[in-house]
Amino acid sequence: MDGPRGPLRPGGPLRPGGPLRPGPLGGLRPRPQRDPLKVGRGTNPAGVEDEHPTHAHVDLPPADPAYRPPDLGARIDKLLHDDAKPHRTQTLFPYLFIRAVPGDHGARPLWEPIVCWESCDIHLMPAGAGPFDFTQTVLQPVAGETYRVFVHVWNLGRMAAYGARLRAWWVEPGFFRGTPGPQYQPQYIGGTWLDLGDRDSGEAHRVVEIPTPWTVVMNNEAHECLLAAVECATDPWDGVLDANGHRHVAQRNLNLVAGAASAARLVAILGRGLPRTFRSLQISRADVSRASLLGARERGLAGKGDARGDDARQGYVPGPATPPLLELRRGARGGLQVVSGPDLKTMSVKELPALLAGALGVGGLTGAEVEKQLGGPALIRFAVTDAKGTSGGYSILFTA
Repeated sequence: MDGPRGPLRPGGPLRPGGPLRPGPLGGLRPRPQRDPLKVGRGTNPAGVEDEHPTHAHVDLPPADPAYRPPDLGARIDKLLHDDAKPHRTQTLFPYLFIRAVPGDHGARPLWEPIVCWESCDIHLMPAGAGPFDFTQTVLQPVAGETYRVFVHVWNLGRMAAYGARLRAWWVEPGFFRGTPGPQYQPQYIGGTWLDLGDRDSGEAHRVVEIPTPWTVVMNNEAHECLLAAVECATDPWDGVLDANGHRHVAQRNLNLVAGAASAARLVAILGRGLPRTFRSLQISRADVSRASLLGARERGLAGKGDARGDDARQGYVPGPATPPLLELRRGARGGLQVVSGPDLKTMSVKELPALLAGALGVGGLTGAEVEKQLGGPALIRFAVTDAKGTSGGYSILFTA
C-alpha cells in the first residue's frame, strides 16, 4: 500500500522518529542507525562521548574509632514510653467530683490529715417549695421529718459532662468506709440526671436537687450519715462508696449538738458501731468559725450574707484538728485500751461517753457545757482505722 509520499512500512503508518524519514525530494530514506555497542553512554547531541574524569575518592573513608551512631531514635522512644501520664484535668475528658472540704480539687486520698467525712457539698433543706438557699440549710435534722437533699457537683475537666448521673443514700450513724456489711447498709434516697459545662464555660458547677425528698427514720435519732456520688459515661465511677479514695463520692457524717441537747447517746451509738476489725480510734478537737455567705448571695444561692440566728442552720467552717484528746485501741474481750489520754486504762465500749466528758473537762456532753468549757463552738472528730489501713470518721459540732 502506497501513501502520498511513497510506500509505507508494514505494520502501520509512518511515525516521526521511526526508521524512515522524509528525503530531500519528498521521498523516504532510511535514518542512519548507531551501534549501541560502539557508542558510549552519555554522548552529547553531536554524538561525542562526554568526558569522565577520574575521581580521587574511590574508596571508603578510614574508620573513625570515636564514631558513635546517633541515639535520637532511642531518646524519642524513651520520651514516648517514660513520659509521665498527664493528669486527667489536662486531657479532653470530664473531671467530676464532689468536694469534701472547701478548696478540694478532687485529689484523693485525703485522710489523713484532711477530713473526708464532712462534705461541704451535701445540704439539707426543710420540705417545701422554693429555690436553694444556704441560709436555710439544716445541719441537725429531726427524726420523722422530711427534707430536700441538694448536692453541689463540679467538673474541672476540659470537656463538658453530658448525661451525668447524681445519686444519694443514707446509712446508719457510725464509721461507714465504703463497703456495705451487716453493720452498715446504705439506703437509696434518689437520683437525677444533669449536664455540666467544661471548666472554662462558667457552667462547670451547680447545686442540684435530688427529686425524691428524704424522710428521716425514727430508730437512729436523726444521726444518719449522707452519701452522694456523681458520674457520667466519659468519667465513670467504680461503684465503691469510699469518700476518702474516690473523688466521685462525698460523705457527710456531721451532727450538731446545741444548747441543752446531749451527745452522750450519740457517742454510745458510735462506740457500738466501731468496726470489728478496727485497730485504733482517735478523738480530736477542731475549732470552728462562722461562714460568710456574701459570695453565695451574689450568685443567688443565699438569701442573706450570713447564717446567724438559728444554730440548727449550717454556717460553720471547721478548722484543722489539734493533737488527739484520746487514742484508743482494741482491748481484750471487745473492750477499749486507752493508749493516749488523761487516764490510761482498759474500759468497755459503754464507758466511752464518760471517758470523752472527762477528757473535755465537763460533767455532761451538752452543747452549752462543751462550748463554755472550750471557749467557743468546737468540733469533736472520731477517726477510726482498721487492720487494713482503711479509715472512717464521724464529727460532732458542739455549740450553745
